[in-house]
Amino acid sequence: MWQAPAHRMRAMALAKKRARERNRISIHIKSVEGHLKLLEDKSSDPEHTQISIKVILNDFGPKGVGIFSEKPFLIGQEIELSLENPRSLCLKGKIAWCQEYNANTHILSDKPCSYRIGIVFQFENEEQENQIKEFCISLEKEYLYGVPAYAMPSTHAKVA
Repeated sequence: MWQAPAHRMRAMALAKKRARERNRISIHIKSVEGHLKLLEDKSSDPEHTQISIKVILNDFGPKGVGIFSEKPFLIGQEIELSLENPRSLCLKGKIAWCQEYNANTHILSDKPCSYRIGIVFQFENEEQENQIKEFCISLEKEYLYGVPAYAMPSTHAKVA
């Protein structure tokens, strides 16, 4: 009889754990390769003007993005960001911040990206800004969450 309360407590804890897991939305961290091009650099060597970067799609927002780079940048430098996946994209922006990033993990990579950089987009017109907002919404629905797009509640609902 002394084991009954322990069994009941264990069953209640397992039921709570299962309920939390059912209600949890799975978030997938997706990274894509891209290129960063310095707009101010007049050198003809493409190796120095175009740098490979990693973009975490979860960090992509309507006003800017956080990236990982193998080289540091100066705050205020004008750049052009280009991505091929999940959709071809080319945006101009400015470096907002740059920090040395030392991840204490054992991730194997051809090119270690030891700098974390924040970019603020500079839109040429309002149409381009709206396209990026739509791109961010489609990223949330189609690439970042494990729930199909039609079952996902919109986080960008318009208030009338």
